[in-house]
Amino acid sequence: MSEVSKVYLSNGLTFLIQASPDSIYQKMTHSDGKSKDQVHEFFLTSGKQIYLHSAHVVAIEEAGSSADHDEGSSEDDRVEQNEEAAKKFKEDLDGNME
Repeated sequence: MSEVSKVYLSNGLTFLIQASPDSIYQKMTHSDGKSKDQVHEFFLTSGKQIYLHSAHVVAIEEAGSSADHDEGSSEDDRVEQNEEAAKKFKEDLDGNME
């Protein structure tokens, strides 16, 4: 079982990368912890190659095994999730407004 990390980008997209959070961090930063400010090659859990610019990565977390996840969230998935969250929020407000 290999490690998988969920990488969050500044534009809201997320990707499941076939690597540990620490190895991604080490690849994207200098020894002093500052960003290398360049593009880095990674592989999604599907095996597809992806290039990420370190300046756009806002968070990296452990995601478990690749068998438990999709390769990443598409724009359509993100829009759908946002719409569902907005509907739930509206329902919560409607029940609590006086």
